[in-house]
Amino acid sequence: MLDDAMLVRRTIALAHRSVVQGGRPFSCVVARDGVVVAESSPQTEAELHAEVQAVHAARARLGRSKLSGCQIYAIAQPCTPCLTLCHEARPDVVVYLALREEYDPYYPCEIPQKDFTGRLPQTYLQEPDAVDVCRLWAANRHHP
Repeated sequence: MLDDAMLVRRTIALAHRSVVQGGRPFSCVVARDGVVVAESSPQTEAELHAEVQAVHAARARLGRSKLSGCQIYAIAQPCTPCLTLCHEARPDVVVYLALREEYDPYYPCEIPQKDFTGRLPQTYLQEPDAVDVCRLWAANRHHP
């Protein structure tokens, strides 16, 4: 069984591995009772957001559309479409490790941000290593 800190480290490690392998600096882990139900770190397709893939995989694995009892860990503050999907899935909480303004200098997001405060339980855990993954991606992209 993994505790919160271990799930955070796993989320960061997935994103880091993606960047090292030439992919994008994002990842998502869905856990329930300390057990990973699903995880995703899309390599190259910008349209394949990690949260979308992980939520769909968790729904399939659990055999239900609602993810009550689950926690979603995302390397970065999810975009509005991903937060909408998370809201529909109804996890206990969405935990993100970097704010948009922290990662935007390295990986700009053009999707307008919508406020889900009060409609979706969210927790921001400041993790400098999460921003470092985006910084590494930007450095590799500009200096192959």
